[in-house]
Amino acid sequence: MSADIFSNAQMQRLSRLSDDFEHTESSENDFFQILSEISTPEELYYVPWLLNWDDDLAGKAIEWILQSPLCDAGTGLAIYWLNQPENWIVHEESDEDGEWERRGLAIHRAIENRMKTLDFPSQIIQYDPRWDWGYWDDNGIEDEAIAAVPDFMKRSTPGKRLPDIRELPWNE
Repeated sequence: MSADIFSNAQMQRLSRLSDDFEHTESSENDFFQILSEISTPEELYYVPWLLNWDDDLAGKAIEWILQSPLCDAGTGLAIYWLNQPENWIVHEESDEDGEWERRGLAIHRAIENRMKTLDFPSQIIQYDPRWDWGYWDDNGIEDEAIAAVPDFMKRSTPGKRLPDIRELPWNE
């Protein structure tokens, strides 16, 4: 699939969603209005890659994405790895956890549960964590940091591979 998979309107939406909404005059409502205009699983797939995962809006956006009828299994798996599973795999809930920790752990667990049975509306986007994360060496040997991540979370999802986010025509 080439980088010209989106209409101009879709690229404009993705570009607007890449803005740091937490530190601009745009409101959270504006952000979710744009998010609600997304029309395909492929477009939605790129949103988690655009978010600043350290701000509060990202957590809310991830929860929204995971509940969307456009959320594909490939998007779910990408979110799992963007959420850095090595931080959550052995994390036990604690009264000292803040909202950020509770949300991260909830996202981690929810995606693992859904991926066990590929409980997503579609499976059209291929995602393989080996493409984006340095947890495997050139021989396919995995880093011990992810040893406790379930094997089914380390496998590619079925579907078509989309272009890397850096290959999209951002300035055209």
